[in-house]
Amino acid sequence: MKMSYISKIYLKKMFPPDAFKIEKVNNVEYLKIVVTNVISPLDVQKMPEDSPNNHFDLIDENGKTIAGKGNPPVWEKFMVEAKGKKYDKSNYKSSIGVKVDRGEKYIIWVPNPGWKVGEEHKLTVKIYQDRPIEFFVKFTIA
Repeated sequence: MKMSYISKIYLKKMFPPDAFKIEKVNNVEYLKIVVTNVISPLDVQKMPEDSPNNHFDLIDENGKTIAGKGNPPVWEKFMVEAKGKKYDKSNYKSSIGVKVDRGEKYIIWVPNPGWKVGEEHKLTVKIYQDRPIEFFVKFTIA
């Protein structure tokens, strides 16, 4: 399976220097990833019949999957936020109809794998779909 890639110029716009932070939500420490949509509108028209967790992987620089199909337990606390509303395992299907226009932001909330403010990391993102996507981003946690 051949993966599509996203160019560095788009990645820099998608993930500005302060895009990765550590925050607590409901007593859970999260890696908060703020993504700026720079390519085209993201229009949620349908959800997979199985868990969305089976359609992506977030992999650290050591090859460990911190979220996705390679680490299913994270699905219990994984969240995505768009248009000011958080979607998690209990309500993700209600995101159908949400549209994140170009220039708007959405947030990915991943349980913190133990990272600290000021640390540098590399995160590989793999999205498994009809045209799979793979890219990586290097960052310092703000």
